Order: sequence, then C-alpha cells, then structure tokens
Amino acid sequence: MIRSRARTSVLLHAIFWGAYLANAQTVIQLSETPIVEDVRRLGVNLGGPESYAAAQYMKNLVPNPGFESGEYGMVWHTKSGATGNHALQDFWTTDWNNDILGIGQQEGFWNNADYEIVYGAAAGRRGKISSFEHESQTYSYYFDSNGTAPDTWSVVFVRQQFTKSFGSKLPSVNADTTTTRPGSPGVQSYHGFWPGADWMPIATQYFDSYWRDSQFEAGKMMIIEGPWRIEFWAKGKNNGDQMRVRFAREGEGSFINRQFSLSTSWQKYSFDFTVAPGADKLGPYAPTDYHPILVLSFNMLTPGTEIWLDDLELYKSGQVNPTQFTDRFVNGLKGLRPGVLRDWRTQFGASLDNELAEAFGRKMTGWRPHERKAMNWGYSLHDFLELCKEVGSEPWYVIPPTFSPEDLRNLAAYLCAPTSSNHPYALKRAALGQEEPWTTVFPKMHLEYGNELWGAASGNDPFFGASMLGGKRLGRVAHDRFNILRSGPFFDAAKLDLIIGGQNGSPDRQGEIMDEATSHNSIALAPYFGALETYNTQDEIYYPLFARALATDLTKANTSKQIIDSYNRGTEMSIYEINYHTTGGTIPSSIRDPFTAGAAGALALPLYMMSFQRNLGVNLQCAFTALGFSFRDDNKNYCRMWGMLRDIEGTKRKRPTWIGVELANKAIMGNLVESTHSGAIPTKTIGAINALPIPQTFPVINSFAYHDGFDHSVMLYNLDLNSAHPIVLNHAHRPQSTATMYQFAPSDINLTNEDTQNLIYQTTPITNFTDSYAMTLPSKSITVLKWSTKMGLTAAPDAMVFPDTEILSTVDQPMTVTNEATTSGPRNLVSVNLVSGDGGSFQLLSSTPVNDMAPGTSTQLQWRFAPTTNGLKTATYTIVTTDPDYPTITIQLQGKATGDDDGDGVPESQDLFPWNSNDWADTDGDGMGDNFENWIINANGGDAFDSFDDVMPDDDFDNDGFINLAEFLYQTDPTDGTTSLPVQWMGALVTSLALIGAALLYRRYKLVTLRAVAARGDRIQKQ
Repeated sequence: MIRSRARTSVLLHAIFWGAYLANAQTVIQLSETPIVEDVRRLGVNLGGPESYAAAQYMKNLVPNPGFESGEYGMVWHTKSGATGNHALQDFWTTDWNNDILGIGQQEGFWNNADYEIVYGAAAGRRGKISSFEHESQTYSYYFDSNGTAPDTWSVVFVRQQFTKSFGSKLPSVNADTTTTRPGSPGVQSYHGFWPGADWMPIATQYFDSYWRDSQFEAGKMMIIEGPWRIEFWAKGKNNGDQMRVRFAREGEGSFINRQFSLSTSWQKYSFDFTVAPGADKLGPYAPTDYHPILVLSFNMLTPGTEIWLDDLELYKSGQVNPTQFTDRFVNGLKGLRPGVLRDWRTQFGASLDNELAEAFGRKMTGWRPHERKAMNWGYSLHDFLELCKEVGSEPWYVIPPTFSPEDLRNLAAYLCAPTSSNHPYALKRAALGQEEPWTTVFPKMHLEYGNELWGAASGNDPFFGASMLGGKRLGRVAHDRFNILRSGPFFDAAKLDLIIGGQNGSPDRQGEIMDEATSHNSIALAPYFGALETYNTQDEIYYPLFARALATDLTKANTSKQIIDSYNRGTEMSIYEINYHTTGGTIPSSIRDPFTAGAAGALALPLYMMSFQRNLGVNLQCAFTALGFSFRDDNKNYCRMWGMLRDIEGTKRKRPTWIGVELANKAIMGNLVESTHSGAIPTKTIGAINALPIPQTFPVINSFAYHDGFDHSVMLYNLDLNSAHPIVLNHAHRPQSTATMYQFAPSDINLTNEDTQNLIYQTTPITNFTDSYAMTLPSKSITVLKWSTKMGLTAAPDAMVFPDTEILSTVDQPMTVTNEATTSGPRNLVSVNLVSGDGGSFQLLSSTPVNDMAPGTSTQLQWRFAPTTNGLKTATYTIVTTDPDYPTITIQLQGKATGDDDGDGVPESQDLFPWNSNDWADTDGDGMGDNFENWIINANGGDAFDSFDDVMPDDDFDNDGFINLAEFLYQTDPTDGTTSLPVQWMGALVTSLALIGAALLYRRYKLVTLRAVAARGDRIQKQ
C-alpha cells in the first residue's frame, strides 16, 4: 500500500512539473542598450547573368548583343630560373593542352600583350610580351626589354584586347570591323554568308537549356508569355535580300517566324509579338520527355547573298523600372531590401573601359590559363550601380585584379570626381546618365580587390588565373593596388570602403594579409555552413546546424576576428559570402536537397548572419547568391544550393533562405540592442556531430532586437523541431497597441518550394499589443514583430517644405496633428511657439489651443509661407501638448522666396526693372524708371522739368556726353556731369537693351529713343 502511494506521488509530481514546464514562459526583456550601432540589413550576391538557367534577370536576353570581340586578363606565377627578358609560368603544363577541345593557350596567344610584374624582385616592371611560346612543356613568355629578373613565384599580370573575333585570339570570318550600324557604341558587326540552304541558320542563340543539358528536374526557367519585342539592325549585300527571324520553343511552336526584306544600307527592324498564357507551358514533363529549349535563329532566304547584323535585343515589353534588369528581379530585390548588393559576376580579366561600356559595345572577358576564349559577358559596373540606387542598397564591387594602375585611378574618378572637374571618367559617368558622383548617392561604397585571391593558383583552384598563391602575396599586392587607387586627387576615403578577401577556413591567412597590408579598411570572409555526415534523424540533421550558428566562439571566424583585432588598426571584419556548403560526402539527394533547399534554410541562414552581427560585430554581410538552381557536388551529382531564388522567370519561387533573409531585413534597423531571457529557458543538447567540435546545449528560443528612434522590432526564433513555446515580451517603453507580425512556421522542416509552392510567411496585424505581450512561438519558426513607441500628439509632416514662392505672395499647407496615445485619455494641443529662425515669413492660420483630442483623432494646423524678401527661409517651432511622455513636438518649416533678385521689395511680376534695385515703375512708358526721372526733376531748379513727360530718354541733362537712357541703364548719376559710362558703352548698351527686352523700352518713345542713341553714338565716335 505504501509502495502504491509512493508511485502515485511520483506520477502526480511528474504530471505537475510536466504541466508547469509546458506552460512556463520565456520572458524576453527588451532594452535600448546598443550592441552594434547603425546596423546594415543583410545583403546578397547577385551572381552572373545566365541565358541558359535560373539567372535570366537582364531585360535583354541576348548576351553580347553588339557582337563584340573580347579581352583577356590573367594572373600567373614565374618558375625559378627566369632571366631579365624571359620567364616560364608555373602550375600549368602544355601536356594538358588539347586543341580539339580548346583547352590551353596556343603559341602566340599572348604576343604583344601588356605585362606588369606586381610582386617579387622585379615588381614594378611593365611592358609588352614580345613572344609567347611552348617550351619545356610550359608556357614561356619573352619580354620586350631586359630588366630585373623575376624570382620564383613572382606575380605577373598580362592583359590583351582581341579584335575581329567573338572572344578569340584568332580572327573570325564573321566578325566585321569595317561596318557597324549608325551610332553604335561597338566596333564590329556580325557578317553572315550563305550557308548552302535556307533552312541552315547563319546565327543562332539558345536559351533556357539547363533542364535539357544539366538537370531535368529544374524544368523550364524562362516562360515566354505576354508582350515581347525583338529589335536589331541589319543590311544585305543586295537590295531585297530576304532574311527570316525565328524565335521558338523547339518542337512546341514559334513565337516569331517572320521574313524581312533588307537593303544595302543599315536599317533598324523592330517587331512586337504577344504570346498567350499557356502557349509556352511550364509543364509537367516526364523524365523521358524531350526537354525543348528556346532558340533564336537568323536564316538567309536568298542564295549567294551576305547579311550583316548588329545590336540585337530580345526583351519583354512594358517593363517600367529604369535599370537594365527585369521588373520581376528588381521588384524581388525591393522586397528583400538588401542592405548591400555584391557585384560578383566573375568579371576577372576585364578592363575599366569594358566595365563601363554600353551593352552594344561591351566585350566578352576571359582570365583562365586553361582556356583560350573570352566567354564571360554580363552587365556593366554602371548598370550595377543604377540597380543599387533603384533598390536602395549599398554597392559592393569586386575589382578585377588585373586592372592597370590607370584603371584604378580612373575608377576613383568615375566614382568620386565631380563633373565640373572635366575628368574624362567623370564625364563618362555623366554621359551614361549619372551627373553627380556616385559617392553622393550612397552612404558607403565597398570595393573589394578580386575574389579569393589567396587561392592556390593551380588546377584545383576554381579561380586559377586570378589567384595570388597565399595571403602574403595577396596582402602586398592589394596594399599596393589600393594605394594606387588612393593616390588620385578624387579618392574619397570617407565614402570608399576598401576590402581584401580573406580565407575563413585558414584564420592564419588573415594574419598573413595584415602583415603585408595597411591600405585596406576591412577583411572579408566566407563562413559557409551545413556539414552533413550523420543524418539518421531530424535531430542529427538540424540541431547541429542551429547549434553551430549560435556557438560563434567556436568558429574560425571568431579566431579570424581575434587575429585581425590584435593588430589594433581598427580593421573591420565583413562577410562576402555565406550559405550552405554541403557538397562533400555521399549524402543521398533525398536527404541533401531538403537540407539545403528546405524550410530549415529560412531559420539557419539569417541565424548565422545575425549571430555574427551580434556576437562578433560583423555589420557588412552578403548571402550567396541570388540565383542558381543547383551545383555539382564532389560526386558529380547535382545539389540544390546557393541560389536563394529557385528561378526568377519560370516558377518564380523563393527558396526558404531568401524568405528568412527577407524577414530578417524587416527587423533590422537602427541599432542592434540587448535582449535578455529569463523564466523558462528551453534547450536542446546535441553531440559532436556534423562539424560540431564538442557537444552543445543551446537555447531553442533566441531573440534579436532592434531600435531606431520610435521604431522597434524583434526577430524571434523557435529552433525546437517539435514543440511550441510560450514567451512574454517585456518592453523598455510602452508600445502602441498596434503592431505587425511576420511569421514563417512550416508544418514540416523538410518541405521545399522546388516543385510546388509550399512555403510562405504570413503577415498579421496585432491590435492588442501591450507592455508585456504574451504569445506562443510555433515549433521550427521565425517571427518578426514591429511596433512603434511613438505616443501622444505627433505632427505629420514634422519637417514641412513649402514650394518656391514669389515675395509678397503666399502659399498654404496643412500639417496633421494626431493623438497616437493608446492610454491615459485625451490630449490637448496647448500652443505653438517659435524657437528660432525667420518667424516673420511663416504664419499659423489655425487657432490654439485644441482641447480634448481623443486617441486616434487628429486636427489640422494650417501654415502659411508669406515671404517679403528673397532667399531661403527656415524656422523651428515647438508644439506644446499635455502628453505626459512627449510634452513637446519640434517641427521645422522651410521655404525659398524668389522673384526679387534686385532686392527692392517688389516682385518680378510687378517690377518693370527687375535688374535695378532703385526702380520698378515707368508711368510714362519711356523706358526709364519713375525714381530715376524724379531724381532729374528734383535736381532741376527751374520750371523746365515738372513731370515725367519732360524727362526725355535722348536728352543729356548733366551734359556729360551720355544720354539719360544710357545713364539709367548703367545706373549712373544723371545730375553729375563728371560721371561717365564704360568706354565701350554703346556695345554694352545694345546688349542691355536686348537683355531687358523690347517690351520695357519700346513704348511711347521707342523710335525716337533708338534714333537718338544711334545719332549720339555717331557723334561720340567722330569726336
């Protein structure tokens, strides 16, 4: 019996504590104590545009639409044994060259190219490559002059321009440099010849081929629908030559199939077409079905003829944003609200001129030693900056490492120099559409020297041909290049943030860089995450993922931060790339794809980034990357990762990583502030698996709070995969009763948006927000709450700007005062008082006080701008209220008074002489002011001058040789015979007459006056 009671007691105890713990709340106390000030919203890498896969985000689908040639810029390292005029390239053997496959650079490839030695004993040498050979199974370079011999692994840049080709060193018969369409910024056109039959195209462009050539599951990523347009310039060998243009989905139908008749002169051809919804179907397709791609082709219909093409565009009509990017992509970025956009499109090998070239004049670029053709083409630097401006993001530009010293100095001028400086690159910026320096557009611009330049510079390095072989060389070269950038007269150190990319996996690399470089502001890392070696249960898969995000003290990024800080130079640490990097091991796709592209990504990616922000003070971060459907893992299988959008034009679906960053950016503002947790602290414990170095116990409820003036937010994580948890949010200041909640709470952590739209976030208004707000966080969820603590009476606008107003005129504008208090009853508007400024130019037309304004009600204050003199007028007022928390409101009024440039107090609309501060009326209409004529009348002692009619324009009252009208125009004393006009007074007078206008002078005496002036001028010339 006793034993039974004991069991009952234990059972009741367990039930009690289980119920207690289930209902216990985590109390989150918010503060306004900053942890990180002036935080940036999370950013994203753009990635390069693709015509074949997910990143089809340029308005014009056609890459290299001007049919331009190419340029090549490469980094290489010298082998031992170099001489003053000869060096061999290390890390590549010509045994690997294959002419059939186009692998490796043939002899002569670098003939006449520019070279620059930037590291080693011969650093500073520049010149030409006189000959490029294959010797000793190695690339062999001969310099055009003798000099200091490079030592082992010196760093050499080579740069060259291709001509009369399409990205190749060898000329192409189809590249014509003798004719381009009128006004083209390019230097060559496409020259097509009769191919032997009218069904054989002379030029073809393919689109949307990824699902055919790479991964079928991707499906179509470009759906042709709605209004489209094709435009191109063309001419034929003979008048009347026929050409067919066809744009079609292979095997499924044509969108354009049109014949054009050409002339022997360049003509622009344009054709609009509309594709009905469903004509280009999204699917479904079975794996065994054919996977049709899009094809744009040009065919000749006249045997024996020749055709020239130039400046081709194919785009969806009706797009409204001003950039070169599609409306859908721009609007998507505006929804994401990235704090920074990183321009990383593999622009290695490019020159500054090509980076700024218009689309029809932009060349292909190349940079790899195992390639021989320039194959990269993308948007320009100017296009990128226009996108950042449109989206509201700070730009982060990756500078091609082989930029010449001239390129670097000109880059600073393009970004910073005023147009008035007449610097060629400031003028180029203005010609492209940006008059003011870009540094006036953005609070900060970030310039990174290359991308992962610390790489091994060998075949296993993905950036072989653009690597420096370690941090020591990178640090020294980046230091020198940044000093060149800084050396120009227009470099703006306050606006330009100079970044060197470090290596997260090797923290000592940051020390190597810091030892060699002092000219940078920041070192950027790429702390990828997402190891997946053990995956028996969801706990094993996902809890190490979350635990690593919170345990930043165990990360290599933390070690890097300590190394950078130890130099005590104020160098910042940034993140240039971050996302899953789960490409190793033998993980089945059924496990890997939900891990990288599933719901957990919405929690994991922002959690890592916000933890780095809070724990390490990393304020500049970019996720990788906006678009990219999949990537080959170590076993050559496709892994769905890195692209945060599945695609932009096909399914148009966001991956969860995008959703998570979008929600985080709704929260991030102002300062990151402290939030402390008490009460129930639910935790999870996970062993040392999946890259966790030691077992971890971590809290499943996490908060990141932000504060910006009256605006507040918090991002809440519940990392528990199974259980919801109640919380109470305690505020530092009483909030308004309304708030907005954004919440992502998937039903299944493995859900994706890959094949169907399963995952979205919900937006919910809250109307009962309180000082201590209780809610329950769903399992595996993120929640953003946003609210205001603005109470009492508020003015909108609180900074009122009146339109430009002529003096002695008035303009009225209303100001709405609202009672936004949620408690303590009505408020009174007591008075409005001038604090400082020009109170005489502004008038409050409304009466005060305004009493008993209930919560939610408003009243209008009518303000008048009534200036009496020219110039900018400002005034500061306070509105005194009875609100206990905010008893006064400060408002600013501003207006510009115009219309009285001569300062006589008479507006130009009433002033006959707006250039003369002494006169404004002309009663007798003789072209001379009344005050001027009264001067003569009053000076006359007799009765000869009694009225305005007695003062004649062509008289000379003081007998000084100058008529009255001339003295009036030059405002000299008409009663003092010693005064005189300038020597060339006649020419100046005629100019003045033209400027003042015939209406002011040619009235009653217009003919008499002009004849008199001419006659008097003749007499003066004869004297």
